[in-house]
Amino acid sequence: MLIHLCLESFGAAEVIKGPAVEADFAAEVPDAIARRRVVTIFAWIAGFILFVYLIGFPGTVPLFLFLYLFFEARMSWIFSLTLMAITWGFFYLLFQRLIHIQFETGAIQSWLGI
Repeated sequence: MLIHLCLESFGAAEVIKGPAVEADFAAEVPDAIARRRVVTIFAWIAGFILFVYLIGFPGTVPLFLFLYLFFEARMSWIFSLTLMAITWGFFYLLFQRLIHIQFETGAIQSWLGI
C-alpha cells in the first residue's frame, strides 16, 4: 500500500488512456464447434466431481490433472506425469503436512473399508 501511494504521488503520469488490454472477442465460432466445446467442458467438470466422490479429493486432483493434460491438452505423458507428481507433492505437503486438513475418504475406500 505504501509503494502504491509513492507511485501514485511521485510516479510518472500515464501516457496512454484507455483499456489496459485490447481483447477482441468477436471471433465467430460455428455453433457445432461451440456446442462441442461446452459439452466437453461440462463432461470434464462432471468427471472431476465424480472422481472426488469415488476416490476423494487428494487422489482426484493429481489424477484429474494428468488425465486433462494428457487427453485434452495433448501434452506428452512424461510432462503430464511430471506435473501430476509435482501437484501431488505440493498438495500433500501443504494440506496434509502443514495445515493438517483431513479430507473425506472416497466412496470406494468406504466400500472397501480402507
